[in-house]
Amino acid sequence: MDKKIKLEIESLNEKISNMRKDIVVYEDIDGLKTKAEDKRSNLVKEKQSLLEEKEILLGEQEKVRKSLQDLQSQLDQNDSYIQLVNQEKRLAQIEQTNYTLDEFIKNKLSETNFIPVRDKCLERVQEYNALLKLSYQYYMDRVQCMVEIELPRNQDTVGNTWDRVEEYNAWLKFGMKVTFIHHTQHETFV
Repeated sequence: MDKKIKLEIESLNEKISNMRKDIVVYEDIDGLKTKAEDKRSNLVKEKQSLLEEKEILLGEQEKVRKSLQDLQSQLDQNDSYIQLVNQEKRLAQIEQTNYTLDEFIKNKLSETNFIPVRDKCLERVQEYNALLKLSYQYYMDRVQCMVEIELPRNQDTVGNTWDRVEEYNAWLKFGMKVTFIHHTQHETFV
């Protein structure tokens, strides 16, 4: 409670000292009037100076505007400038067409984006092939196959015998057990 009272007393003392200073300033009414008049006359002079400067700048602005109009009319009559403006318009149209076509292509590509589907299909095919290989290997390891190839009865038919040899080689590639049947005798090759 005492602290609060002390703080309030200090605040009031500060306000009192400020008011005393203000009283000293405001007692000199003639001095205040003189200061106000001086400030007013300075502001009037500054206003007049700024108005004169404004008039000068407006005149210069008008000269520059007229000069710019003259240059623009000369430029509008220049053949090179006319061609350049036409080319710029044409370029803007081409850029717009290019942008439109780009957007069209992007939209069509997004509609027909087959790459993820293709990749998924290829992945499935590879998985299926791997399963087939494993299945085939399992089958070959577990099942014993026997193929009987009958040799021709007449040994003079060389072409027929050659066909049988090719058939024999084909079956051997698959790891099959091959038996040749020739009349009554049997020969087995693995």
